[in-house]
Amino acid sequence: MSRTVFSKIILTIALVAVVSSGCRKNRDEIPRVDFTIDFSDPNHPEYQALNSTGGTVYFPEYGILVGKGFNGYFAVTGQCTAHACHLEYQYSFDQLKCPCYGCLFGLNGSVQMGPATEPLLVYATQLNGQWLRVYSP
Repeated sequence: MSRTVFSKIILTIALVAVVSSGCRKNRDEIPRVDFTIDFSDPNHPEYQALNSTGGTVYFPEYGILVGKGFNGYFAVTGQCTAHACHLEYQYSFDQLKCPCYGCLFGLNGSVQMGPATEPLLVYATQLNGQWLRVYSP
């Protein structure tokens, strides 16, 4: 085997190892969640905010902000990806804002305005009567 072929094989193996470890790391960083919110729970009257468009509830144990936007429920990472400030839902624009530095995010997690460059993690929601399930897609 020639030195050139051997070098290409080693380079390919190294590249596959780096890409594979990077992909595995990214999957491990996405927290797996699956919880249900009962809007009528008397122990959590704050959940009733989710009955109205514009209402939000932050779940610190998961780091997730759940809200009701114009087109239904959303669940995203509750902190700005640039500065770890708690996000606020802007009802009039149907978007999320970082009050610390003005970053804007779409409800699909996309960065609408920096300085943030990383999108938010987005979780799936499923409504069943007075119960809202929030889970990792």
